[in-house]
Amino acid sequence: MSIKKCINEIQRAAKSSGVELLEDEILDILDILERRVKRRKAAGTNKSESDIVVEEAADITRQAKINAAIQKRNRLINAKRYATVKQRLNAEPANRGKILSEIMVGSLRHTEAGRLSIDARGHSIMTDSVGLLLNELEKQDLTKLFSSGQFDELIYRELFDGLGTSGSKEAEKIAAAIQRVQKGLLRRKNRSGANIRELRNYVVRQSHDPILLRDAGFEQWRNDITPLLDLEATFKNVEPGKTDEEFLRSAYDGLVTGIHQKTEAVYGHDGKVDPLTAFKGPSNLAKKLSSERVLHFKDGKSSHQYSKKYSRMRLSEAVLNGITHDAQSIALMETFGSNPRAMFDRLMREIREEAPDVAALDKINKRRLENQFAELDGTTRARGAGKPIFMGVDFAGISAAWRMIQNMAKLGFATVSSISDIATKAAFISQTTGRGVFSSYAKAFSDIFAGFNAKQQKDLAYLLNVGTENFIGDVHARFGANDSGPGMIAKAHQFFFKLNGMQWWNDSQKTGLARMMAADLAMNKSKKFSGLHQDVQNNLALYGIGEPEWDLIRTVNMKAADGRDYLVPSAVNDLTPEQIDPLIRERTGRLEISDSAREEFVDNLRTKIATYYTDAADTAIPTPGARERAIMNQGTSRGTVLGEAIRALMQLKGFPITYLTKGMARQYYGAKAGGRSGAMAITQMVTGTTIMGYLAMSMKDILKGREPRDVFSKDTVLNTDTLKSSFLQGGGAGILGDYMFGEFNRYGQGFTQTLAGPTFGSIDDVFKIFAKFRDGDEVAADAVRFGIRNTPYINLFYTKTAMDYLVLYGLTEKMNPGYLKRMERRIEKEQGQEFYFPPSRYAVEF
Repeated sequence: MSIKKCINEIQRAAKSSGVELLEDEILDILDILERRVKRRKAAGTNKSESDIVVEEAADITRQAKINAAIQKRNRLINAKRYATVKQRLNAEPANRGKILSEIMVGSLRHTEAGRLSIDARGHSIMTDSVGLLLNELEKQDLTKLFSSGQFDELIYRELFDGLGTSGSKEAEKIAAAIQRVQKGLLRRKNRSGANIRELRNYVVRQSHDPILLRDAGFEQWRNDITPLLDLEATFKNVEPGKTDEEFLRSAYDGLVTGIHQKTEAVYGHDGKVDPLTAFKGPSNLAKKLSSERVLHFKDGKSSHQYSKKYSRMRLSEAVLNGITHDAQSIALMETFGSNPRAMFDRLMREIREEAPDVAALDKINKRRLENQFAELDGTTRARGAGKPIFMGVDFAGISAAWRMIQNMAKLGFATVSSISDIATKAAFISQTTGRGVFSSYAKAFSDIFAGFNAKQQKDLAYLLNVGTENFIGDVHARFGANDSGPGMIAKAHQFFFKLNGMQWWNDSQKTGLARMMAADLAMNKSKKFSGLHQDVQNNLALYGIGEPEWDLIRTVNMKAADGRDYLVPSAVNDLTPEQIDPLIRERTGRLEISDSAREEFVDNLRTKIATYYTDAADTAIPTPGARERAIMNQGTSRGTVLGEAIRALMQLKGFPITYLTKGMARQYYGAKAGGRSGAMAITQMVTGTTIMGYLAMSMKDILKGREPRDVFSKDTVLNTDTLKSSFLQGGGAGILGDYMFGEFNRYGQGFTQTLAGPTFGSIDDVFKIFAKFRDGDEVAADAVRFGIRNTPYINLFYTKTAMDYLVLYGLTEKMNPGYLKRMERRIEKEQGQEFYFPPSRYAVEF
């Protein structure tokens, strides 16, 4: 048969299956067919060439039908998502830019479902999934084993080769728990527009460290990975016109650039976008046939072997990384369709074109919206491998390491400074639950000393989605750039926040809040929605929970391990079709309800409840979200000069920014929604944080051996300097106040220099030392002070005083005679404080 006739036959066959093919597409398909046949023949087979051709042609036909169905399905999904978003935008034509921002990062106002943003949904889906996994492991006492890495290879084998294949019951149980969570996320992704088959030989979204790949180079990487791959599965659908070598080169380039870390569409394990999930319209069928760009490993042992060489992550870290990536993808696709970037670009264009007047057009802040989307799709987090600068480390790695070192050198008193969280938490409790001010403060303080069984507390925290931060290790994200990741410095960074108490503080405060809210909802389960306190109704409405949802929620079993009632998100999994079908029918108009529709409804309801807890915890204990990170990162990428400079400038700024966006704004609009004065609500919170700021300052002074600052001046009038410092420490500056009052007051740096942050302050110090050295002046004392201020771990609040008196004071005095006396006089003059034990008399001399 001639090529032309063959093309005609394929076109007729495709048309009968509902698929329109162009001649170029058919030629590419024939190329794929030929390559498959040759590969199978080379691998050895008893079948004839004609039989192989028939089998492969049938497989291609099957895939073509699937792809045609997916195209049709995704058109419907995307049209539905677009219509939903447009309806919200058109509700306020003069504020479309603000509404689009609220859809992405949440509303500062009190609007229906205003806090159920893409950012909040992604975070809660992640914490919900991780919490369910950790809860199951905790019940079987397997959490520590999972995180230790000790059984990684056995778990790889269980996940890849099948449960029960490793011979270890512990590894089998851990693998089974991981698979349940992964399958749930996979089903949810596929409902949102993805088309990812449940791979039999799948462990985890393989982690590739771009720096390790770059250090090895393509040839070495290719030589290492090729023996580990299932070659037939990996190269089965190499794109027409490409060789296997070119396919691997393309995969390598995608991994080294770090683009596979983004979530704007569903990426394959090699960093390439799956065209089915990035659907923009009719696309080349041959490319779709080639779209499964997954690097298939032979078995679990091979997959683990690759991970050991080209990833710095243990299996537990890779699992959590995969869950986080999936959660972010799901949140984006459930709002913006199967190609979120294309949807966002379209909406951006339309809100500008459809602005009703010039005033409305001026309100659309394109830069702000772009920055916010960059936080959602991973642009600001994705990291490739830049050009090595020092010992094989690139600019992004050096910058992140320095910021982590600065955190470890400057934040030893962070937990003491975080006492101001008591005030923001009490203000949130009072505003959302109907409790009085004193009752709210009592509750906020009581969580510090909660007498709840430790194991039960951990189990409940996981189920309430607020106990995962410590396990994930991102507590430091409260203070600046999210520099988490593998590597020795990153692990030391995580350990530091365990030593300084921040992990304990965050966990106890957030868990206590979520536990209280969950207990409150359970206690009110006998009431109809209209019978709930007005503040509770208003707060539930922010997450899309109204009367219909509440009537379902209050029917679930709420009994917890401690015998008390709590509403945990996973409880809604037990809702029956008889309970949820009427509501689905009412909202969709469909008489026949599929299992997929029921699963989607339950997933969404569970996410609403999970978001209710996680967003509340991140508001009460101010933790930056996408809105705040967009301000801090300005849409810049890691590894660029501008991006790293901005991250250095914004270090320690996370709390004050979040205090304004989540704390003050939530208080103002929440009070107004409840019929109270927004200004008064802000005043109450600021008063509370100022008092807590003074308490934090006093505790730090006592720990440093100093008298607390006087509240009143000699003529009984309030000491304005103390009041200002308390305000900045408690609310306006928070953790930044730790640095500001330590560096600005103690070392005489200028305010602008101090405000610029520790990195720029350190750069200035280096230049000053260099200038003195150049001029022939003594620099030893300055060098010692610089070393002290930038040495990790020596400023922990419970060891600093001993370190100062036993080592650092004496060393500084040795290098700069008379320094201690001058320091004592300066502190007494500027702050009105004296030392209980003056360093000039009691410090160890050298």
